[in-house]
Amino acid sequence: MIWIFGASGAIGSAMINQAAHEQSPCVGFSRQPLPTAQAHNITVEDYFDSESLQTAIEQALEFGLPDTLFIATGLLHNDQFQPEKTFKSLNEAQMLESFRINTILPSLIVQQCVQALPRRHALNIGVLSARVGSISDNRMGGWHSYRASKAALNMMIKNFALEFANKYPNTHIVALQPGTTDSPLSKPFQKHLPPGQLQTAEYTARCLWQQLTQDLSPLSGELIDFAGHIITP
Repeated sequence: MIWIFGASGAIGSAMINQAAHEQSPCVGFSRQPLPTAQAHNITVEDYFDSESLQTAIEQALEFGLPDTLFIATGLLHNDQFQPEKTFKSLNEAQMLESFRINTILPSLIVQQCVQALPRRHALNIGVLSARVGSISDNRMGGWHSYRASKAALNMMIKNFALEFANKYPNTHIVALQPGTTDSPLSKPFQKHLPPGQLQTAEYTARCLWQQLTQDLSPLSGELIDFAGHIITP
């Protein structure tokens, strides 16, 4: 069984369809009801409210224990701000919101889910991250808040992996780079993409499913792309 957080987004929805294709039971967590019958739908009014999140997880456990957890939440832009092209555009509100959604939110989801499951239960966790969160791969700069929040997320995943190795030996976690996927997140930045770089959400989901359902024990803590390549932090 797979649990999908952020199930109403482009990649989350595609992963629900992929789970159906793989004949895997699925629970989709979202802030609003899902327009599909291919997953058990659990609405979470506020992910940052620990009681709401715990209640949602307890409801999901009624369908069985998950062996896979996929977190597809994230924020690049919204109605209030766009990625910063220069340090002159930095502001506290945008930076705080980027870290809140891209770093803190998935970390709290991981925390609550792992604590709710038996300590030796086998679990693969994949969290959507980004290649631009790699410091060593950064050759263009810009997108300051998004890059920094994803770099922080990658560090959290590394920390989780190290702790799980000692305390939750059958739980493995990776950061997943999905590639440039046709979605509302990427829509404003698709115009100048090289031919062939833009992927459908369905293709991304197939690739991520393959990465997420393999033996993650030798990869735990790494940032890997949709093709299975490790991205240096």
